[in-house]
Amino acid sequence: MQKQLSRRTTWLLKTAYWLGYGSIPTVGTLVYYLYQARLAEGAQSAVFFCFYVLHIFFSSVLGNWLVGTTGHSQARLHEEIWRRTPGLLPTFPALEVGSDMAFAARTQRRDLLIAWLIALGFIAYNALSAPTYLVRSLVMLSLPLVVFLLRTSPAEAIAWAGPEGVRGTGSADAWGPWEELARVEVRLEYDYLGDPKLLALSLFDVFGKSLGQVWLDTERARRPERASLERFYEALREEFAVEVVS
Repeated sequence: MQKQLSRRTTWLLKTAYWLGYGSIPTVGTLVYYLYQARLAEGAQSAVFFCFYVLHIFFSSVLGNWLVGTTGHSQARLHEEIWRRTPGLLPTFPALEVGSDMAFAARTQRRDLLIAWLIALGFIAYNALSAPTYLVRSLVMLSLPLVVFLLRTSPAEAIAWAGPEGVRGTGSADAWGPWEELARVEVRLEYDYLGDPKLLALSLFDVFGKSLGQVWLDTERARRPERASLERFYEALREEFAVEVVS
């Protein structure tokens, strides 16, 4: 499911992505420090909120756009339709897709470091103009740690398949028993490094009635662990007649 990249290409792609991803926070920080003294308190809050919203919605877009300009991006979309005659599969192995805890831990540590650096920057800046501000500095430094601890979650299975059928964990509607499951519409997306970032399985019975959707994406702590995702995908695929859409 993944193409091997050279170290140089991997470094190039990651550098391009993070340059694009960090452009909005960087510009926002510069604007704040250059014009902070000229802006009223309400205007400062408005500028901060504006750049925060831009960061949430567009930083990833800019990162992927800059990666695309290198000509080496591995981002792509693959769609298939799987068809079968409904019936029991008593010998189908029990499979689980687990959340990638190593990825979640790296993401949380990175976010904690960024939050602390931002907090230290504000503390240093305000301490120069208002020494009494240091009294509140410990609160600012502790908030990122509190957020980090609240976001930490244990490992969990986020999809399951076995002799009875296919289920998306936590979604009561996404349940496809083998005696009803006749068609699956598959959407598989890869990120700029070629890692699978989304596997969406839309389940249907022989009459075209939806049995729900198993949705495995890269939402922070619930990013699918790659090896279990590949086993899940390949084992299911073998039980169907496959029609490649794109």
